[in-house]
Amino acid sequence: MNWLCNVPIRRKLTIFTILASGASLVIASVAFFVYEQVAARRAMTAAAVSTAEMLGLNSASALSFGDPPAAESTLRSLTAQPHIIGACIFDQDAKLFATYQRDVAPRSWPTSVAVGTRFTSATLETFRPITVDGEMLGTDAIIGLNTDSQTKASFKICKILTLLVQYIKCRCNCCSDNDVVLRMTQQVFLN
Repeated sequence: MNWLCNVPIRRKLTIFTILASGASLVIASVAFFVYEQVAARRAMTAAAVSTAEMLGLNSASALSFGDPPAAESTLRSLTAQPHIIGACIFDQDAKLFATYQRDVAPRSWPTSVAVGTRFTSATLETFRPITVDGEMLGTDAIIGLNTDSQTKASFKICKILTLLVQYIKCRCNCCSDNDVVLRMTQQVFLN
């Protein structure tokens, strides 16, 4: 801190302004990142649960009549949703009844059929019961990719860090033109 004693007051104010602005941008970025992750996970979970419920309703008759080809035909409707990489239906005894898999490497299907949703490092797995008139016929599982939220959040963080660098660069050069910072701020928060 001794080096700060010989610095002119104008330069001290500039340094403290940059540090305060930088700290507030970092805090805002972290808060924004956390919010984006939570919101994206909620949206992904809601979409997966909705799809699993629809799939359960559409495959209940195939499950009750013991018709795996009909159930697989129902599961193939998931080709319209590119973020879903696989789905399967388990019968009452938790035995694999029907499967659907997008064109990716063969996967091992979950052995646990506990109802709920869980995130792994790369996927979102949703398990929902298939019921008819209150009687449980089985469980369906949907496995989707967990990359959308991470990609979007990483992109936003890069934009905010670019904004921080531009702001510091502008302040260090003592430029009076803050249009660069204003344009960058609008780009970050409006896109």
